[in-house]
Amino acid sequence: MNSAVFTGLDLIPIMTACGSLLFALRLLFDRSQHKTTQRLLSLFFLMIFVEVLCAFLTWNPHFRTYGLTMSPLVVFASFVSISLKGPALYLYVSTMQESQERLRPQDIAHLIWPFVAGMIIVALGIELKDMIAPTQKGFALVEAIEDASKIAPILYAIAAVRLLHKTKNKLKGFYANGTINLPLIPSLLVFGFLASWVWRMVARGLISFVLDNDEFKPFPGHIGNMLDVMLIYSLFFFSTSMMYLRLAKAIDNNNELT
Repeated sequence: MNSAVFTGLDLIPIMTACGSLLFALRLLFDRSQHKTTQRLLSLFFLMIFVEVLCAFLTWNPHFRTYGLTMSPLVVFASFVSISLKGPALYLYVSTMQESQERLRPQDIAHLIWPFVAGMIIVALGIELKDMIAPTQKGFALVEAIEDASKIAPILYAIAAVRLLHKTKNKLKGFYANGTINLPLIPSLLVFGFLASWVWRMVARGLISFVLDNDEFKPFPGHIGNMLDVMLIYSLFFFSTSMMYLRLAKAIDNNNELT
């Protein structure tokens, strides 16, 4: 009897992928004045979708054959999707805070380096089978690549947190009472995903170096997936409700004018 294609634990990443893709498409076609900011946020959620897709092609036994057939592409897409989340998140906050209509050359550099690094990884001959079961010879390199791809988003998220607080402190100077609240959506986005990424790294380190038990290795990923899916759907429903409220207000204003 054939085993099921998806298990109960696969439901969470599937929901994450669907929610991310839906959110990315909605942002991409949203008629907002802040197009650059919206596109960066759309890129962020699109990378989450690609990351989940690559994870299924890597670890799900029913899809692994397809992943191995497209090994260089999957390795490249996996690294880029994980690494590019950080720059996209940081630039989303940066362009929103500074009301930028276009990306500056230094901003574009943040978006380019994951693609360059991904091409170097493929050129080094790292294949999907090395990521699944690294040999003793290539174990250190594969571990270094995985760690670098996971640390980079955390550093960018920390930079985004600093930028949010810098903006908050700057605004305090314009108000006598000094009570300024951070914008809800970017704050929830940055702090939520920073907590999820830090959890994955810390838990992965504890399991690898303290417990040293392979049975516990998927545990951080499962908890992280639950955090991600709750965060993504909370953001989606909140931002969608805000969009409809703005639309309803605009319709009311038009009715008053006519």
